[in-house]
Amino acid sequence: MDMLSFAENVSSVVVTVNKIKSSCPNQNCLYKINDTNVPIIMSYTFTDPQLVITLAANTLVNSTSVSVSIDNVPCVLGTVTSTSITCNFEAGSDGKAKIVAGNYMPKVLLNPKGYCLYDSTCTNITIPLVINSFYPTSVNVIGGAEVFVNTSGLPSIDKNNI
Repeated sequence: MDMLSFAENVSSVVVTVNKIKSSCPNQNCLYKINDTNVPIIMSYTFTDPQLVITLAANTLVNSTSVSVSIDNVPCVLGTVTSTSITCNFEAGSDGKAKIVAGNYMPKVLLNPKGYCLYDSTCTNITIPLVINSFYPTSVNVIGGAEVFVNTSGLPSIDKNNI
């Protein structure tokens, strides 16, 4: 992550409450996140293309909307209870979720509470790069042959820019 900072004598963070701006007269403004009310993901299970998320007790109470994603790929909500979310990712012809290979943790946004935090026991979901088949199985050493590869886990490509 790149960061750029400037030394200034003026506070760069301004908080407004009821149209009244905050002030920081001694230039010692401290900011601390109070995560006591932030929703927590306790665990999750990914059985491609379904994701089941278990949340801390009553996490979804007073939430007006829920969205789930992995690598910015949205998960279509199915069953939602006060402590769990079940959703499904769009699947390709091979039945696998259309998520690029990699290691991810699901992002859960609960409005108006914000993004959920993770319990310390949560680990990454690994989406593998899989070659299902390829054709032809042999080519001339001189080259020039087209090779067709059927995979899951690769990003979508523009066939006009290959």
